[in-house]
Amino acid sequence: MSLLRSETVQAIADGYGFPDLLEEVASALTADLEYRIRELTQEAAKFTRHCKRRRLTTNDISMALRLRNLEPLYGYSSTALAGRKSNVHGDRKDSQESSGNAQSETLFKRAGTSDTYYVPDEVVDLASFLKVPVPKCPPDVSFTSHWLSVEGVQPAISQNPPVAIAEAEEVEVSKTSTATKAATSKTNDTEVATEKGASTKSSTAKASASAKEKVETKPIVKHELSREQQIYYRSVTEGLLLKDQAYRAHALESLSQDPGLHQLLPYFMQFIAEKVITNLGNLDVLSTMIAFSKALLENDNLYPEPYLHEILPAVLSCIVGKSLCKNPMEDHWSLRRSASEVVTKICDKFKSYANIQSRVSKTMIGALLDPSRTLPQHYGAILTLDGLGPHVVDALIIDSLSTYGPFLTEKLNDESSSIRSDAQKVKEVLLESCGKYLQWQKNKHSATSVLPPPDTSARYAAMNELFGEQLQQYLN
Repeated sequence: MSLLRSETVQAIADGYGFPDLLEEVASALTADLEYRIRELTQEAAKFTRHCKRRRLTTNDISMALRLRNLEPLYGYSSTALAGRKSNVHGDRKDSQESSGNAQSETLFKRAGTSDTYYVPDEVVDLASFLKVPVPKCPPDVSFTSHWLSVEGVQPAISQNPPVAIAEAEEVEVSKTSTATKAATSKTNDTEVATEKGASTKSSTAKASASAKEKVETKPIVKHELSREQQIYYRSVTEGLLLKDQAYRAHALESLSQDPGLHQLLPYFMQFIAEKVITNLGNLDVLSTMIAFSKALLENDNLYPEPYLHEILPAVLSCIVGKSLCKNPMEDHWSLRRSASEVVTKICDKFKSYANIQSRVSKTMIGALLDPSRTLPQHYGAILTLDGLGPHVVDALIIDSLSTYGPFLTEKLNDESSSIRSDAQKVKEVLLESCGKYLQWQKNKHSATSVLPPPDTSARYAAMNELFGEQLQQYLN
């Protein structure tokens, strides 16, 4: 049976400027309104029970509205019941009171003989109100400082939370170890002198083992991952290290698109950093971790900026690392190129993160101009600087050709075939970078302007000396 009538909704709609409300619409709104009222009443009744009360108050209704993300009703309070005696069985006492007292203490009053109720206003005597002393002004806002910890120890002051010390556990452990030692000494007295030393060692080991069993180790960090997330994390981290390429592809696709990986992101970042550090000679694992990092960065639903300090050193190690594989004939060049693409994506996506581009540029140019570094390290540095854009190439690579050009020429004429092969790889990627820079310079000028030939410009002298006619394909 409905508690509301459609005429009520029509009257409310008329008050809001909708006089011609259809009967079907009014009936539907009445049913929905009754459902909402019942729902709020049930939520408010929960607050009443939790407060150990039997009378539903307007504060309970306001809390129910807040629970449903609705704005509470202002202007109504339960202060009219404050004058009553606080009694757990107040409702039973009220039921036994006379009708006159109940009528005088009710929160709402009837307006005449109609079905309209209102909240009666309290009558205040102005003369007595003026005689009440004015309350003190509240103190101004102030700030104080205290030590949260001193050398890792939290001081026992009122501002800090109390430190719970498990004294009962310590006493229990000490009693257990003492009893075990006493039993051990009694047994040793009855044994032969030749076996006394061995039995003492054995009993001591048993006592320490029993003491350790009594101690309960509690984790410092509370794990908040659900069982499904733990299964997903284990499946991804273990599956990526397998030889199954199809499984890897599916896992990387899930990492790059799944929107529900926010809580797993710090664990993934830590996993990548640890695997890179412990597998610097394993090319397969390093390549997988770089693909792992790239997939996480491609996921637009994740926010990895707070964890870049964990993953960035690992990726930079795959770019300018001295030895990334056990066999120099393995394709570590592709790994350096993929890692440079990851660093380029990080710098492009998180430009405001702690001057990341300038710090990476400084690291790369330092590795490039260091003659003690190997040629594969120079290869990775050039790729990364080229990926940071033509302005970085203009400021760092082009200006460094006068110094780096003779060094590379010397390596190209080295007696070792492996060094000549590595130098040729570096020359190719350096030529590619300089060629894109020349095209960028050419596009900057207007259509009527002609880029000056490299042999007539002092800036391109070192470039022309190193590459010669190979630059013409980028100038045409």
